[in-house]
Amino acid sequence: SIVFDKSKLLYGYHLARQSIFEKKQIIITEGYLDVIMLHFAGFTNAVAVLGTALTTNHLPLLKRGEISVVLCFDGDGAGIGAAIKSSRLLVQNEIDGSVVIIKDGADPADMVFVGRSDQLKEMFGSGTELGEFYIEQIVKKYDIKNENKIKNIKKVFYYIETIGTALILVVIIQRFYIGNFKIPTGSMIPVSYTHLR
Repeated sequence: SIVFDKSKLLYGYHLARQSIFEKKQIIITEGYLDVIMLHFAGFTNAVAVLGTALTTNHLPLLKRGEISVVLCFDGDGAGIGAAIKSSRLLVQNEIDGSVVIIKDGADPADMVFVGRSDQLKEMFGSGTELGEFYIEQIVKKYDIKNENKIKNIKKVFYYIETIGTALILVVIIQRFYIGNFKIPTGSMIPVSYTHLR
């Protein structure tokens, strides 16, 4: 509605705002209970999306000050999908951050409830960089080891270009594929999707 537009809001932001700017970090989760439990455990810079993923309408909130974003979503299909969409959006808009995926179907609220807040703290400080996470997920989706490797590699490069760059980290490609598709080794090199057409 005009009065309530959930695509622009982050649950708990009004409570977390001061802590976000003090810590220069915002933790974004999927659910209300995650925020409540994280604040209870001392993670007072936690908020939640009011939908399945971040939208362009959230960007003004995330661009206030030089803050980094930690996406902490569930490890199920919906959570991974939301993390992929959100990380892509953030990278496209040059917002720094990382992704933390909790395994075994757990969520932040579960972790706090069973007394694993210290582990959560470590996870929040050692997540996968947004761009790297996005590329890894795309590479996993389009298996570049199978018989359709060239076709799938083209798709990988296409999606990489959608985040505003034609550069790819050789180390990421080599992590998932070693075979007849030769890329010079040694460092980060410019490789464009158009080279594969």
